[in-house]
This record gives sequence, structure tokens and C-alpha cells, in this order.
Amino acid sequence: MEQVAEEAVNPMMLKKRLAREIVGQFHGTEAAKVAEANFEKEVQSGEAPEKMEQYTGIAFDLGGGIYRLDITKALLEKGLVKSRGEVKRLIAQGAIEINGEKINNTTVDIPSGSVIQVGKRRFLKISIKKIDA
Repeated sequence: MEQVAEEAVNPMMLKKRLAREIVGQFHGTEAAKVAEANFEKEVQSGEAPEKMEQYTGIAFDLGGGIYRLDITKALLEKGLVKSRGEVKRLIAQGAIEINGEKINNTTVDIPSGSVIQVGKRRFLKISIKKIDA
């Protein structure tokens, strides 16, 4: 604590060391290294996780590998939102992105394999079963 008060050490370094020791005691040193790497990638850098929930939906094929999909059902079914109203509110706030781009409508034209991000840490990968328009 003296080092933190004197600003000799960054508090985040101490928190990471504590987390690494706790995870290491319960799950082993290799699991602690993996957990720390995931924390740095997903939380500190804001990148999408490697493993994420997947939703397979039915969408209209617009051609060229692009599909029209209403994302509301996917977000509700996978528990990323609690209501249709929440989806609309999050879109209005700019809190929903698909492949890194903010959306302004629940109906989107996307390729299969797209990633929906809700807020900072909720992700959903979309795969499509096509319906010809």
C-alpha cells in the first residue's frame, strides 16, 4: 500500500498480480496466464473474445453473400438484452455495433459470420440460414 500511496507502482499491476496468484492457486499457473491474457485483450484493449455465443438465424438472401436480418430476435434469444424496447434504446444511444460499425435500425444487411457487439463486453456471432427473397 505504501508503494501505491507514493505512486511508485501502478495499482493495476498489483491487482493483476493478486488475480494471477488466486487463479494460479485454484486452477494452475497456465490457467492464470490464459486468464490474464484474456483480460488484457478483452477488457483493457476492448477486443472481441475468441470464443463467443453464436446465433444461427434465418434471413433473406440479398445476393453477394449479404443477408437481411432483424437482430432483435437474436439479441433476445441469447440474453444480450431483456426487451425489444432495450434494443431500440441501445441503438438510439449508439451502443450496438455490427463488425465495428454502429447501426441505426434493428433490420440490418450483413454477411454471415458478422459479430454484434452490445455495449463494451457483450458479443454475438451470427451465422445465417438463407431464405430467397
